[in-house]
Amino acid sequence: MTSSRSASLNPSGRAAANSASIPRRRLGRPTRSPDCTCCVCPLIAPPLAHPVSNTCSNAVKRGWGQLLDDIPTTSPDTTAPATTHRRPASPRSCPVTPRVIPVTEHYFTDSPAATDAERRPRQLTLAGREVTVETAGGIFSPGGVDKATAILLDEVPAPPAAGDLLDIGCGWGPIALSLALLSPEATVWAVDVTERALDLTRRNAATLGLTNVRTARPDEVPADLAFAAIWSNPPIRIGKPAVQELLGTWLPRLTQGADAHLVIGKNLGADGYARWITDELGLPTERAATSKSFRVLRTSRPAGG
Repeated sequence: MTSSRSASLNPSGRAAANSASIPRRRLGRPTRSPDCTCCVCPLIAPPLAHPVSNTCSNAVKRGWGQLLDDIPTTSPDTTAPATTHRRPASPRSCPVTPRVIPVTEHYFTDSPAATDAERRPRQLTLAGREVTVETAGGIFSPGGVDKATAILLDEVPAPPAAGDLLDIGCGWGPIALSLALLSPEATVWAVDVTERALDLTRRNAATLGLTNVRTARPDEVPADLAFAAIWSNPPIRIGKPAVQELLGTWLPRLTQGADAHLVIGKNLGADGYARWITDELGLPTERAATSKSFRVLRTSRPAGG
């Protein structure tokens, strides 16, 4: 999932604070202080940018564009003396002059199709086949299949042979291409918000002779379409409210008796998302697999439900 990856949202910064206490933690497990209000805290690894708010009610429909203009670019208040994070023998203060790291743009902004010079061939295995695809910078995982997506593809059962199948946040297309290879009679919808991702997926599908892949932005998918399966490595780092809006938009579009499979990092809230989908969307969700630091969640729409 670019992903570039697919959905849509509105980041906003928090009010800055001069200092905050950081609870004792185990070494090797960087965490954000619960009171840390820095736009980017060096204790986060990898660094995250401003949290995403839920102020955008039509986020998924609009795509991720038009968002960087809303993101604060100034550092927090610097009136208090800065402190440095060290090995925490005892609680320490969060630095008030953190290094500001830009939001990962491929999650939020549209980008043009990659040029010939920007595209790079990659040889890899998809659906048991050795294939050559093209990737490019400016999208999610340009180096090939990322670890989370590889786990998803290893753990999910075979997709339905027919019907409409969905990849939310297709990026250069590893999930959508796998679905199309495994189910040549199905129609695979590869959804993303950037032309760069969609163009790469189209090119890769054409290279592999896959005529059953449809690339689309979120608002280009027919509103009455229901899906026989959904596979996704959702863009969790766009923020919890935005991810919830994304999941709330697409998961209810499962056909009766169909399943969605999502891969989410355990430390990025996989279990919490499973509870939220079950409780708030009314779609039973459980752990289908756990591998390394990731969970594969299975969401079902019961027959007759």
